[in-house]
Amino acid sequence: MSRPQLEQELHHIQQLNATADLLLTTARTARENILLLKGASVATSALIDDWIRILSQSLFTQMVLRDPHWKDDDDDGGAAASRATELEAELRAIEAENDRLESQLHSLQMSEDQLKRRT
Repeated sequence: MSRPQLEQELHHIQQLNATADLLLTTARTARENILLLKGASVATSALIDDWIRILSQSLFTQMVLRDPHWKDDDDDGGAAASRATELEAELRAIEAENDRLESQLHSLQMSEDQLKRRT
């Protein structure tokens, strides 16, 4: 190869290197931008979660304030006692239902055992 051809080949290789360097720089910049976007997305998600909690509390507060049966803090103790009584009654009903179902299950198991003995 002659000197001019070698110089031309060198020039092409230098252009390819410059293009590759530019491509690498662009890829690094894109990576940095993606990482920034990811951080912003995480922060936005956290802010949305906080906003949802605030709205939920606001809605709850509005419902409480609009409830005609709600009095004030002094009545909360009575409401808690009333709710405890309701829960205890519900617990007794559930326990009674549980006992009834256990008895039914026991009867069915006994019947099944008797059928097995007959066969």
